[in-house]
Amino acid sequence: MEVTLELNYLLKETRHAIASEVDDPKVLAVLAKDRESYVRCAVAQNEYTPETALDKLANDMTDQVRWAVAENAKTSLGTLEKLADDLSCNVRRAVACNENADDKLLAKLSMDKDDIVRENVAENPKTGSLTLEEMAEHDPVVDVKLAALGNPNIPMRVIHRMAAGTGKRVRETIAGNISTPQMILMKSARDRDTDVAYNVACNPNAPSEALTILAKRRNIGILVAVARNKNTPAEALAKLARKNNRDIRLLVAKHENTSKETLEFLLWNVVAKYGDKELSSAVQCALVAHDEVTYMII
Repeated sequence: MEVTLELNYLLKETRHAIASEVDDPKVLAVLAKDRESYVRCAVAQNEYTPETALDKLANDMTDQVRWAVAENAKTSLGTLEKLADDLSCNVRRAVACNENADDKLLAKLSMDKDDIVRENVAENPKTGSLTLEEMAEHDPVVDVKLAALGNPNIPMRVIHRMAAGTGKRVRETIAGNISTPQMILMKSARDRDTDVAYNVACNPNAPSEALTILAKRRNIGILVAVARNKNTPAEALAKLARKNNRDIRLLVAKHENTSKETLEFLLWNVVAKYGDKELSSAVQCALVAHDEVTYMII
């Protein structure tokens, strides 16, 4: 009772600030009944708001409050199930993004009339493989299909079927999926399309053989991505060290797979010639990691 009286005497801006920052469930439960919708919205967004208060706010007359509840990572599955039937598409979109939603709820939302709701479902890491397969193959909207195809939970059989197609955006999506089989990534690395090749270069699960192939490309964006990839082998890094590009050489110098021979090449043939202090420091730090003693050139 005392908490309620004290809060009622505060300005609405102050109540909003408290609702945004406080971690006391009792205070948040009181503010959840505030007369100002933007205060209730702040409560709905607060990670410390108790589930009981979030469940009540899910019935709020203001769309933005219900949207905030649907976005909250602490909102229970039961409350999300209620919000999945909300008349506001923005609320349903937020539910489709929430990782507390289970596959049954996401499967229901995968048939929502709103395209963005379905796309959010397709991107949700909790969406099940069968739901994703259905969306990738039968959703009428291309962006939804591609989102499903890019989800790591997509069944491998779908990737194999879709990889046989000729659509550029499909090939791009498959090349960027961390679950794509290495055999397909090898094929994608030879793709003439720059965007497809770039996605392979950025893929954290790209095989070293694919990255070696990509290291022979001329596109700077692809080469930078290859130099950043943790799977890039010493052989490919040696090729990249000879590219006349400072950013690429710096990435090579900092890469844990770069060989002693490549580091020495950079030190004596690049640093000594151009006097690059940052590159010199990176190379010498890497050589120390190789238990090599070097001379300070600059």
